[in-house]
Formats: sequence, structure tokens, C-alpha cells
Amino acid sequence: PDVLFFGCRGEKKDYLYGNEWQALQASGQLVLHTAFSRDQGQKIYVQHRIAEAGDLCWGLLANSGASVFVAGSTRMSKDVHSALRGLAMSRGGMDAKQADAFMRRLEKQKRYCVEAYG
Repeated sequence: PDVLFFGCRGEKKDYLYGNEWQALQASGQLVLHTAFSRDQGQKIYVQHRIAEAGDLCWGLLANSGASVFVAGSTRMSKDVHSALRGLAMSRGGMDAKQADAFMRRLEKQKRYCVEAYG
């Protein structure tokens, strides 16, 4: 199945494809991780969900040739980059320099793509 990390401010207002994604998840075609930053007292962002699913994410990146597509604000994209870099260090046993090289390699291979604004 595909894996999707989706974040927005509020589930009721911004979760535009939620029904479709939940149906795909129910059919086994999608593993869905959501982060609704304003729906609870403590803000939860995509990078938090990536960290929570660290074993899954690292396994996909390191062993399965997974690709990462990030779309959203520049700040969010930097936070997601940091979360993925952190996985390379914590799960992949890399030091900071090796983790930076890993992220650059993903980007060069077109396996890490970012479309950011603002």
C-alpha cells in the first residue's frame, strides 16, 4: 500500500479528501497518518507523525526505495526534512554529515521532492 502523511489545521474544515482516503485505507490500498494541528490543545504536525511512525518510514526509505513528496509551506517542508534527517540518524545509525548526504542522495534520485511556498 501507499503511505500518506497529511496535515492541515482542522479536520472538519480542511480535510478535503478525507472520505476518499479513509475508503482507500479501509480497502488496504493506503496507510493514512493525519495531523490536524488545531483540533486539540497541543499542536500536532506531520513531522510529529513521521517521528511516531519512524520504523515504518525508515524501512520504506532505506529498504524499499520509497519516494517522499512534500507540498505545503516552506516552514513545514523544513520541519519534515529535519524529521526525515533525524530518522536517518536515529534509525539508520548515521551521523549528521551522513544523514545530510543521505537526504541529498534522495533528492538527486528524485525520491525526495518538495513544492513549498511562503
